[in-house]
Amino acid sequence: MLLDMINRLCVDLYQGDAVTDFRAVYASGVRLVIHKASEGATIRDPKYAERRNAARSASLLLGAYHFGRGGNVDAQIATFLSAASPDAETRLVLDWEVPAMTTEAARTFLAEVAAK
Repeated sequence: MLLDMINRLCVDLYQGDAVTDFRAVYASGVRLVIHKASEGATIRDPKYAERRNAARSASLLLGAYHFGRGGNVDAQIATFLSAASPDAETRLVLDWEVPAMTTEAARTFLAEVAAK
C-alpha cells in the first residue's frame, strides 16, 4: 500500500522547545518540522528564522505555522507572511483553536494566505 511507504513523522516546534541538533532529528526518522512563525497580529517566534535554516541544512522539510487569535485577520496574515518568509518549499499551516479564532476568521485567513 502506498501509504505504508510514506514517512509520516513530523514534529511541531516553537521557541520554548529545546532543539539543538536538526541532523539528529533527521537521523531519528523525522522528515518534516512545522515551526511556529507567529501568533495573533503582532507576535513573532524569535527562534523561527534560525531554526528554519538549521532544519533545511539537515534536509528536513519545513512548515511554518501561525497560531490564530481573535482580532484583525488582515494584520495576522501580514504578520505571519512577514515572519514566515515562505518560499515554494514552505508548508503553511494555521493552528486554529476555538474559541481563540472563529471559523469565519480561520476560513478568511486560509483563503487569503493561499491567494497571496
